[in-house]
Amino acid sequence: MDWSTAFDAKSDQLNAIDLITGPRTFTIESISKGNSDQPMNIHLVDLPGRAYRPSLTMRRFMAKVWGRVDNWIGKQLTLYRNPEIRFGKDKVGGIEISHVSGIEKPMTFLLPGARGARFKNYKAEPLTVTAVSAEPTITQEQWGVFEQAANNVGVQAPAQFAAQVLARPLNGPHEITLHEYAVITEKLGENTNV
Repeated sequence: MDWSTAFDAKSDQLNAIDLITGPRTFTIESISKGNSDQPMNIHLVDLPGRAYRPSLTMRRFMAKVWGRVDNWIGKQLTLYRNPEIRFGKDKVGGIEISHVSGIEKPMTFLLPGARGARFKNYKAEPLTVTAVSAEPTITQEQWGVFEQAANNVGVQAPAQFAAQVLARPLNGPHEITLHEYAVITEKLGENTNV
């Protein structure tokens, strides 16, 4: 079972505390106008009903990487909690972007900090299968358990079955995240009831 959302705050937006379990990768579904404090709502395919409301710096980050806002739809980004982000004098943590789709090599650029803070270098890493796998991946032992379970229910090609369920090519079990493992295991269980 995937427990990554068990720590999410009850809110209409993604909060830094929601990322306390580690970075998460999302796909941008749409963008709508917010309010004067948070002018942009980024709606994520993977987080229905809750918006990512990026800081001014992260909005500039995305503009630097992807250009015009209408180019952002369908792009993917990995968000993480940076514990060094301040609100006033207090370090409260905030959301920053580490990886993005649509680039082939890392990009480094200078952006102004929040409210008079110094300029700071930001780095956008290309989002690849390896980058997505910054989320914990399964162990060889877990893959062995899955292969055995698959064989027990008559699935002769467990790797092909997993790739089919995930709708992407796999170069090996080391690319399967814990969340994806839960998904393919659940699908395998449905296969036993046929």
